[in-house]
Amino acid sequence: MIRGRSAASLVVALLGVAAGLWLLSAGGAADAPWLPGHSRQATAQLAGHRVLVRNVRDFRYPEDRQAIEAWDDREFDLSALDSLWLGVSDMPGPRALAHLFLSFGFADGRYLVVSVEARRRVGQTYSALRGLLGTYELIFVVADERDFIASRANKNGRDVWLYPLRADPERARALLVEVLEFANRLAAEPVYYNTVRRSCSTMLLRLANRVRERPLRGGWRILLPGYTDSLMLDLGLVESDLELEEARARYLVSERSRRFGEDPEYSARLREGR
Repeated sequence: MIRGRSAASLVVALLGVAAGLWLLSAGGAADAPWLPGHSRQATAQLAGHRVLVRNVRDFRYPEDRQAIEAWDDREFDLSALDSLWLGVSDMPGPRALAHLFLSFGFADGRYLVVSVEARRRVGQTYSALRGLLGTYELIFVVADERDFIASRANKNGRDVWLYPLRADPERARALLVEVLEFANRLAAEPVYYNTVRRSCSTMLLRLANRVRERPLRGGWRILLPGYTDSLMLDLGLVESDLELEEARARYLVSERSRRFGEDPEYSARLREGR
């Protein structure tokens, strides 16, 4: 019996060491630099209805060339925020795997994307399992819409959808303020990403519920972001009466992104005929 217990303890210890070594090797060096797209954290200065957003990502992705890195600061008039869009980008693997983001539209034709992500270092790849084990920090990427969608559709060949949401402008503004204030807190004190509790979908739901009269329930279609669009349609939160597959066909913007990647009216082109 003693020998059996000792052998069992040894196996558990070896498994623990192996798991630790796997996490260290899979996670990348702790002192490695951040990936270029995660190298800066956005912050915001709010003053009345004006907001100055610092470190807005605005990369370009020329065909067959390395990404051209660019960051800038942008000022917005919150009273001019007049639309809110749910973005869905597919990922390798089953339909359930997807990435969600929000795009805030302003009367002057500009769009600001907010994406909740696992902040990665050079050499790190994303894994839902590692995301459960505190491997990554949480980051709110704030980006120009052309940068964000092109990084997926043009550079990586992903499918991307943009759904117009039924959003009261005041609540959309309140949501953007909540998002930017949370980004400020992240810049001051890091928080760890979690595949379930602090993911792209669950964090956006949590922030949205802070400004809604009737909170949305999570459920499996939030935990599996590839199906969140069907939830939004069922709840009547998308400005459309189309059935799911018809809506997915109408709001798919990947091909338009590739065709109009350098068009000065890129965001308007994505929405033509929508």
